[in-house]
Amino acid sequence: MPAPADTTRPAPRAALAAAFAALYLFWGSTYLGSKFAMESLPPYLLGGIRFILAGFAMAGILL
Repeated sequence: MPAPADTTRPAPRAALAAAFAALYLFWGSTYLGSKFAMESLPPYLLGGIRFILAGFAMAGILL
């Protein structure tokens, strides 16, 4: 029995480059956001807010 032909096309290079650029911008902006947040709020409060937001996000996904 012959193997089925691969009908999927690879992603265009421009779309792949745009996806990586968006990833780099998003990932890099977290460090800048953390720097500004640490100047105005204490670290334990930031950690608590982060876990509360993550809990709400996970609850929203599960429900």
